Amino acid sequence: MNKLFLNISGMHCQSCQKLLESTLADLPGVSSAKIDYPEGKGQVEGKIKLDEQKIIAAIKQAGR
Repeated sequence: MNKLFLNISGMHCQSCQKLLESTLADLPGVSSAKIDYPEGKGQVEGKIKLDEQKIIAAIKQAGR
């Protein structure tokens, strides 16, 4: 299992957390995404090598 750990800023509430978890879980290769809103951290897991740039782009897009 491949893991990617992220620092995420700009979340305002738990709805942001749920949106990011759902958005990231839908990306190809991602098997799970856990976002910790109070801590501003995230963990994404996949069975293949994760494309960090695509994950970051998805986070930015979801935050618009």
